[in-house]
Amino acid sequence: MQTNSSNLLMSPLNCKGIILEWMLRAFHPEASRINSAGLSGKDWVLLVKKAQKTGLNSRLIEMLNTSNHSGNIPPQILSSLTTARILAIQRNLMLLDEYRIISEKLNNHDLPHQSIKGLWILQHPELQGMSRITSDIDLLIPPENIGKTIDIIRMLGYQQNPIRSRFDSALNLQTGHHLTPFRNNNISLEIHYRALPGSSEIYNNELVQMS
Repeated sequence: MQTNSSNLLMSPLNCKGIILEWMLRAFHPEASRINSAGLSGKDWVLLVKKAQKTGLNSRLIEMLNTSNHSGNIPPQILSSLTTARILAIQRNLMLLDEYRIISEKLNNHDLPHQSIKGLWILQHPELQGMSRITSDIDLLIPPENIGKTIDIIRMLGYQQNPIRSRFDSALNLQTGHHLTPFRNNNISLEIHYRALPGSSEIYNNELVQMS
């Protein structure tokens, strides 16, 4: 089947190959040229499955709205995508509330810290990340404060896997960049003592001071 940029019809045969590109292009003006009215029910299901595999299902409804395709979404798919977006937002709000509690405790003990990765995006509304799936809290701290920070985290109910933490403690901290994750119910917290493996102390301190 021949296609062109002004009328791209995704059949079950070619959908797999171009569907990710379509999602990633959804915020681009040219995405409006894609004719989603030609998608079958199976194509829509495939689209949602692809979005789930790439972690974009909670943002897919926004992408479709932005590129003027929301009117072509089957009701059942629309309901599923809307629910995914709501659940992602609820999860993100919970993580933000939890981070505020952690941050307040650390501030009370004069322990500098900085949110990074997904949580940092959530704290900046201009990045429009509230509907993205954020799995955990990532915290960057100066390496000399690891012990004091862990004490505060544990006071808040966070614990490490005892087997993994014993293994990780035997590793050279010079080669890593974060500790074994801490968990408290359904929230995971990673304490980073470097932004990236091998990053300099000056770079890490500059990031921490941004808080």
